[in-house]
Amino acid sequence: MKKVNFFLQTFILCCMSLLFASCFSEEDFGYPEKVPFSAEGGELVVTGETLFWYAEIQDYNGNHGRKDLSNDEMETIEFDWLRVEYKTQGTNTVKVIAMPNTTKESRNLYIKLYSGQEYAVVKVTQNKEQ
Repeated sequence: MKKVNFFLQTFILCCMSLLFASCFSEEDFGYPEKVPFSAEGGELVVTGETLFWYAEIQDYNGNHGRKDLSNDEMETIEFDWLRVEYKTQGTNTVKVIAMPNTTKESRNLYIKLYSGQEYAVVKVTQNKEQ
């Protein structure tokens, strides 16, 4: 009986994991996979083929940025050394602003652009100070 309960619990856990993992799927929507910045930082406008409605910035561990300076027309998200600005009513354009890198290490963050149950991931890289 204990074996049956163990297998049943394992089966249910696997099914639940698959269910939650399939809620969102990654697409590219025509956005670049990678956006590079020099150590000086700067500003780039990134455009894709599909409208997105929500964005977030994450590090490799999944820590998120916070929304700042948002109003009815624009959203601004900041996390660590990166800021993202976009229109709130659905857009295919996002402004990416990198602060200068004064460290001796290269760095990476990830922008997720959500459109319904799908999202695109743009990896933002920045060179180290020479």
